[in-house]
Amino acid sequence: MIQTHATRLLFCGLVVLLFASFAISEGFSQDVGDEVEQVIKNFLVPFSSQKVSEFIEYFADDATVFFPSSRFPAVRVQGKNNIAREFEAVFKGAGAGTGGMIQPQNLLVQRFDDTAIVTFHLGTDTARSRRTFVLRRIGSRWKIVHLHASTVS
Repeated sequence: MIQTHATRLLFCGLVVLLFASFAISEGFSQDVGDEVEQVIKNFLVPFSSQKVSEFIEYFADDATVFFPSSRFPAVRVQGKNNIAREFEAVFKGAGAGTGGMIQPQNLLVQRFDDTAIVTFHLGTDTARSRRTFVLRRIGSRWKIVHLHASTVS
């Protein structure tokens, strides 16, 4: 009788631990989604102000970028330093930004372990821009490893 009671208690304890760990992991996933979204929103502050030296720190050293328009290179740009150089050249040629803070529309975060994909739209129905960011957790920080920007009319 004692052995049966102890077995039941052990079984109940394991079930409680299983459900608790599931609840914690589900909460963690949501928190990480929120964390990734916050990283993108934080990135957009210096990006909107064209502060290359500040926003480039959100990129991983081996990041890649496909730029959205003919003002930028038509090929993939590789490496944090090269990405910074291209942004600086375009911003210098375009003058100071007057567009204000970038406001993502329909932002979606999809998380896969230490990788996250963030997509959103910009603009209006007649001039829509699309952005896709791929982020990877490097150490304790989320870094942009790829940015794909496109514009459709």
